[in-house]
Amino acid sequence: MKITDNTWLWIRSILFTLAMYGLLFAYVAAYQKRITLATFSESFAFTGGVLIGLSFALSGLTYFFNIWDRKLRYRKQLGLLG
Repeated sequence: MKITDNTWLWIRSILFTLAMYGLLFAYVAAYQKRITLATFSESFAFTGGVLIGLSFALSGLTYFFNIWDRKLRYRKQLGLLG
């Protein structure tokens, strides 16, 4: 079975989201100095905001900088996962 390009976009976006959640969870846990249910909740919200913001920022970045053109196709996936 061949994996399509669209499936690879989703796989890479999910892996990026999980990595982003891990980093932001570590940040929130270090900031609060303890791990509670609120830590998980805040990191989910923080990750969602960052992903949606990144989705919006990609259009502006590709308009001014050609280096981001290859990443423009991830806008939909990052916005939906956020």
